[in-house]
Amino acid sequence: MMLLIAGLTASAARGEDLVAAYTEGAAALREGRWLDADAGFTRVLARWPEQADALALAGMARYHIGRYRAATEALHAALDHGTRYEARAWYYLGLAHNALHETEDARDAFHELASRFPRSPESAQIATLAPATSAGTTCSLLAVANLTYDTNPRRYQPGPGLSSSDPDWFTFAFASLTVPLPDSSVEFKGVFSWTNYLATDDLDLYTAGAEVAGRIASDAASFVPRYAAQGLWLDGGEFFGMKHQASLVWHQDWGAGISSEATPSFSLNRYANRYNGLDGVDSALRTVISWNAREGGLLRRIALTGGIDENLTYARYEGWFEWDLEGSVRCELPWRATLDLAAGVRDRGYRAPSPVQPGTIRRDIRLAKTGTVTRPVGDLTHVQLTVSHADNESNVSDYTYRQWLAGVSVIIAY
Repeated sequence: MMLLIAGLTASAARGEDLVAAYTEGAAALREGRWLDADAGFTRVLARWPEQADALALAGMARYHIGRYRAATEALHAALDHGTRYEARAWYYLGLAHNALHETEDARDAFHELASRFPRSPESAQIATLAPATSAGTTCSLLAVANLTYDTNPRRYQPGPGLSSSDPDWFTFAFASLTVPLPDSSVEFKGVFSWTNYLATDDLDLYTAGAEVAGRIASDAASFVPRYAAQGLWLDGGEFFGMKHQASLVWHQDWGAGISSEATPSFSLNRYANRYNGLDGVDSALRTVISWNAREGGLLRRIALTGGIDENLTYARYEGWFEWDLEGSVRCELPWRATLDLAAGVRDRGYRAPSPVQPGTIRRDIRLAKTGTVTRPVGDLTHVQLTVSHADNESNVSDYTYRQWLAGVSVIIAY
């Protein structure tokens, strides 16, 4: 605090007020009066916006009053400007990101704390606090509302003559509620989604499902086994089918901001009688290798995602096999926004001649590009703008299509 006082005395006319505000804020923080602490440090930062210690302490106060987004911004700025409360700042940064359900950022902050200050009291608290917040100690809600313009909605339906259609708008709603078991790494989740095309009724779809997941964690690795069941209904409430899936997520931190994730899964798909030709099993392996920036800057994340997927359908096409690969980058923009850019390729080959074009074994190669801008508008809410383009080339002409999607989403995480 003496460093701050020394800097402030250069302006005697206003120095006393800033010293008083800082002192009052620090006292309020020690006594747990979080609102008063935030008010005191906010007064300091209004006159001295890059004061690292005031930023760090303000971030801690804002975490305690539930202003998680504001807390992460203040703590990131404090670390960029070199606060002497560095260990505490990393610790609270991890807590704030966890409260916002930004688990990768939280994991990075806790890892940074443990590697830089392994003997600090904050590092000792990670063993009790970080796993608990990762698994969740209270219920959490995620809700998404989306409106998208689709230039080629008919691509979602198979069959001759359906590779192109009139453009249409659709709305999409998604909600999930996660309920963890007390004093446990097991959690239950309920999920609901609804897709509604405004002009093309036969493309509407509803899903509802439930899942149970556990978590086994060590210092650098975690394993999440999961079972999920999901039902699908068509427009008018007609039952379409049920999907059962078992999966295991293995996350590994390799240091220097590099991490990987591998997810093998197996699914059993059962459909209503009139669609039972689609019954079958599906096995897949998804992998992600990513690098996350530890310090501030334009480039925040680089990731490479790939996978293989084999679908064994009992009747239609006798199944298919595909592989895909996608590269993506995340950049920091002004006004607290982020930009995600991705491009990928998918190659899918079917195992039997197509009924649409007898004698031809269908093969599709799909190229896709996506750009997404995300900006928080509060501690719990984000607004997202997405534009994507897909190019699907097929040796069965009915399945060759071009498609643009442009949409806006509101995302609430509580």
